[in-house]
Amino acid sequence: MDPNESDTDSGSKKKTSSSTLVTDRVEAKLPHFAASPIITISVGQEKATYRIHKDVLVVNSTFFAKMFVSGMIEAQTNEVYFPEDCPEVFEQFASWIYRPLEETRPYEYDDSIRTLKCWAFADKFGIPLWQDQLMKNIMEYWSNYRLSFHDISWVLNNVSNMTALYKLAVDQFAWELEIAPGRLEEAEPLLLMHDFPILRFICQLLSICNREDRMVPSPASRLGCKYHVHSEGTPCPVR
Repeated sequence: MDPNESDTDSGSKKKTSSSTLVTDRVEAKLPHFAASPIITISVGQEKATYRIHKDVLVVNSTFFAKMFVSGMIEAQTNEVYFPEDCPEVFEQFASWIYRPLEETRPYEYDDSIRTLKCWAFADKFGIPLWQDQLMKNIMEYWSNYRLSFHDISWVLNNVSNMTALYKLAVDQFAWELEIAPGRLEEAEPLLLMHDFPILRFICQLLSICNREDRMVPSPASRLGCKYHVHSEGTPCPVR
């Protein structure tokens, strides 16, 4: 079977030629990647199946890099099963991994949660380039169209409070309420969450209130790499 096929439980198949999928970045870093073993990855309870070159997984994901040098059973069988992960999100990853320098899909309101899920997936599997690309889209959208409480609720409930996405969501939330205090009643359920990061929220509010001009740009509109995850001192991959 062509390694670029993607099988689902419905039996549907999507074929894409390797000449279409392979980018200059993959060829430059892995000139012989096509000769590497094919890893069969099953995702979700429905076991949607994807076949991806081992070298491509290893070079893009610290999780897979560790898996295939650890002596785990997966390294011997070249088969991996992720029962708790979402096939829809993995489909996005499987599409991205062969063309990582292409523009990621724009963050849109109708599929905003999917974008956030992709970022969380990339965080779980150690895929910093994809995280930063997704973060760029998230920040651009929140800067232009405001942060929805639906989005921040998902982040607070599903993402570690140590992550860049969590910190951005809380910072942006504080900024939103400062410029639009009329939304406070709407935001009350979030503020009353038992594990809401109230200290970070208050500090962000105070940093805005203490500014004389009070014309503080939203966290999502700021330049720089504050909410990126690439290694410190390395060139930003999304500027």
